[in-house]
Amino acid sequence: MSDDKCYTHIRFRGSVVKVEFIDDGWDGCPLFVIGHEFGPTHLIRANHLSSAYEIWVDEQPTVPVEDLWEAYGFNSEESYNEFCSLFNQGLKEEAWVIAKNAGIEGEGVSVPNDYPSIIEGYEYQSNSSGTGIVDVGHYVWAAEFEKSDWNFIGNL
Repeated sequence: MSDDKCYTHIRFRGSVVKVEFIDDGWDGCPLFVIGHEFGPTHLIRANHLSSAYEIWVDEQPTVPVEDLWEAYGFNSEESYNEFCSLFNQGLKEEAWVIAKNAGIEGEGVSVPNDYPSIIEGYEYQSNSSGTGIVDVGHYVWAAEFEKSDWNFIGNL
């Protein structure tokens, strides 16, 4: 994540909202606004909506190692740590017994050869800083920015 952040203001549902601006395009590229259930958080210039979303994910703080159990859907840190210990020792069958007891499902096989997938609400960063996993929440949204709809206010 960059320490040199640029902010601007836009009007959202009658209120002026401060958002981070990220310029990853060139003149003529569209602007996209991305946010969550509490409103917009970022205004991003990018080639496509999918590019803007990836940029947004890359700017999010990563999940700390001690909270990875939540990202993988385990019901406790202890069960996740036990799974990892057994799995890393090559005891995959025993590890998946722990995982299944913790509510984790494999991909339709009795003993998967890999770690469980991260659950909904989490994403992998393409730039893989820290753990490389971010909590994007369940209500993230993105839309193309239309000045007539959003009322761009200007730089801070």
